[in-house]
Amino acid sequence: EVQPEWSQNFRNIQIDDFAHEHGPVLPDTFDVATATPIDYFNLLFKPEIFAQIRDDTNNYATYRRNECRTERQNPDYVDSTWYETTTEEL
Repeated sequence: EVQPEWSQNFRNIQIDDFAHEHGPVLPDTFDVATATPIDYFNLLFKPEIFAQIRDDTNNYATYRRNECRTERQNPDYVDSTWYETTTEEL
């Protein structure tokens, strides 16, 4: 195995000071004085993410149920313990 060699051709680079505003950018309606942990959580994870997780979970369950029907050679097989998940449950 051939190892890459380090270059000996160095050149000066300029790194500018960071001049942008830093820290969290919160919505104008967000009150840090009264915010709860779930309020912070909801800043990071929007409802659309949970809708996508719900849809993917339910679609995968449907796929697996169909596989079970094939494996059992029983097209009427139903998993009586399964129910679709909801965004509220997540």
